[in-house]
Amino acid sequence: MVAVSSLAYQYNPAKKIFFPDFTVETGKSVLLLGNSGSGKTTLLHLMAGLLRIQRGHVQIAGLDLAKISEAEIDKFRGRHVGLIFQRHHLISALTVRKNLLMAPFLADMPQEDNRVDEVLARLGLWEKKRAKISELSQGEAQRVAIARAILNKPDVILADEPTSALDDFNCERVINLLLNVSQQNQSTLIVATHDHRLKSIIPKRVEIGDHSGMN
Repeated sequence: MVAVSSLAYQYNPAKKIFFPDFTVETGKSVLLLGNSGSGKTTLLHLMAGLLRIQRGHVQIAGLDLAKISEAEIDKFRGRHVGLIFQRHHLISALTVRKNLLMAPFLADMPQEDNRVDEVLARLGLWEKKRAKISELSQGEAQRVAIARAILNKPDVILADEPTSALDDFNCERVINLLLNVSQQNQSTLIVATHDHRLKSIIPKRVEIGDHSGMN
């Protein structure tokens, strides 16, 4: 479960962002909707522990991120949070397999080839296991980024604008892929987007901006 309460973040005296309170149950999905610059990515980074919480609370799997050290957050994130960025941040010179094995390595978890094979097969990428990232199509690289995010079976998957650059067909394909993976692993899925096509696929949403709230 993810719970956000009384959360605010200030980049400078002229820019302070207030976020609505909301809760997402284990295995459920929610959209974070808002215009560009509304604070969606900031909220994801606070939930992932990439930004330190200045005010308020973020609870993931019963742990309040505002009350633990940066070192503890780094360890917690590696084991419990899967991140999908707007850019995939894969290492182009490495193979798909080696990129995926970085996830458990950085989380101080066992590196298991069987788990890599399982995830790649689920995402239709098993035959690309030994290909370098530079040899993949954009869509294949995006699926590898999703594979990396779910490899450690995280409690929470945080996706930042995963469909904004996609046509309608691939938009539906990617979001359904994320939903299927989150349901299979019983992971909470939170998608930050300004892509209103996703409203019909994930009905529960949090509006970020001047008039925030849960629908």
